Amino acid sequence: MILNKRTIYAVLIIWVLIFGLLIRFGLLPLFEDVEENSRELAFQKEALQFLEFRIEDFEHFKENYSYYQSVLEKIDNSFVNQEVPIEFIEFLEKEAEKSGLSIGISPLIVARGGGDLGSPVGFQISLMGNFPDCLRFLERLEQSSFFVEISQLNISKASVKKTMKTGLETVETGDVSFILKIKAFSKEGTS
Repeated sequence: MILNKRTIYAVLIIWVLIFGLLIRFGLLPLFEDVEENSRELAFQKEALQFLEFRIEDFEHFKENYSYYQSVLEKIDNSFVNQEVPIEFIEFLEKEAEKSGLSIGISPLIVARGGGDLGSPVGFQISLMGNFPDCLRFLERLEQSSFFVEISQLNISKASVKKTMKTGLETVETGDVSFILKIKAFSKEGTS
């Protein structure tokens, strides 16, 4: 049986169309599903890896809880009690005594800055003594465990034989007077 060219072309075109439709509606969706499933699998692997890291971090935290607890307690103790700052005032008086300085401490109202930690508690500190001792006091204040910021420092030569009201010592020739305005930070809602 001999088929003419038109029939062959028609059958060939029909087979190409059927084959094209099979690819378009049969295989192409299959490949798209495979691609989507691979993306989902990759996402799930990343999520699983992230979860494993979080679990590792949690296990590390549990193992070192006592260390973190002590660090958190130190940080907590670095804030000044806003209502009763006795511990901080005692620290200032003790450091002044160690440095051989006369000290006067008075409260000061300070505005809260945008980047401040907690609520600031203000103090004006008046120191009298020799210059190196005053610098030593400043260094100890900056290296203390309290969160403080020195906002203003005025230095002047002390008057000869002038006695501070709060100090017991008499000022000697060559002594200086330091007046500090500081912010000591407290936690919100400290009672």
